[in-house]
Amino acid sequence: MATKRVKRNCGEKGVQNEPDIMAEDRISQLPDSVIYYIFSFLPTIHLVRMSRVSRRWRRMWVSTPFLYFDCHFDDVTFTEKVNRSSMFLKFVGNCLRCRKLYMQPDTFITSFKLHTYDKLGHHAAQEVDNWVRFAIQSRVKELDLQVGEYCIPQFVFTANSLTQLRFHALGFEVASLSTSSSLTQLKLRALKLESIISIEAPNLFQANLSLTDGGYGSASCFDLLHFLAKLHGLKKMKLSTFWEEDIIFPEDIRNTSSPPLPNLKHLEASLYDEHKKNSELLDFLVWCAPSVETLKINGKILL
Repeated sequence: MATKRVKRNCGEKGVQNEPDIMAEDRISQLPDSVIYYIFSFLPTIHLVRMSRVSRRWRRMWVSTPFLYFDCHFDDVTFTEKVNRSSMFLKFVGNCLRCRKLYMQPDTFITSFKLHTYDKLGHHAAQEVDNWVRFAIQSRVKELDLQVGEYCIPQFVFTANSLTQLRFHALGFEVASLSTSSSLTQLKLRALKLESIISIEAPNLFQANLSLTDGGYGSASCFDLLHFLAKLHGLKKMKLSTFWEEDIIFPEDIRNTSSPPLPNLKHLEASLYDEHKKNSELLDFLVWCAPSVETLKINGKILL
């Protein structure tokens, strides 16, 4: 934001050439596509505040293709009586209602992010369902959800516009999911080994998987093997977990099972603690992905 000085004469005695400051809003002079790109890096609460700058920005924030709602109002001061969680949910609901009222008919959503760590009650969970449904109806491409104890509705996985899914510690309505052919990237964080789902995505190219602490037996091991096998078309994967034991299958299972990731070319594994079974872990990962061309473990290139 640049400024320039102008002079004014109020027509009163003793007041001559009084300096004033006029804001020259250079950002508003940018093309819509550039402004939307800037918006993509900002939580929506900041866009709402910025809408006071000019009438043009007031129009643009309700049509931005990037919606990012984060419960961390770090720069907002609340009174002790205000429930931050309720305030956040109310803010999201109001923003989406404004968007429905004033957006243009051909408006779509590129990215919809919703991050809150609070546990939702039944009514709040239904509200989130409606928000996610609205995003999908707006042909959303990237869906990023981090909501306390929220269960992903089945209709998400049949959306033909989605190309990227990012979920953090979420539940699923059903154990087996058949996604649309448009999905190319999948990111699952804090995926529990004892409730692993089956995902079929024929054109999935890249996946980032973060597993919670396991300590599982052979039954959960077979579940994980089945889960990875459904991702057999992957070309690139990042896998993170706490310990080697969470991902290394027993030798007898490897001897009787086919490698789950036969087409994987690039694999990066991250462990919470420094691995002690370097050779065993390397052997296991190569067994999982026999066609791997590049392999990293905790940032160290091994292949």
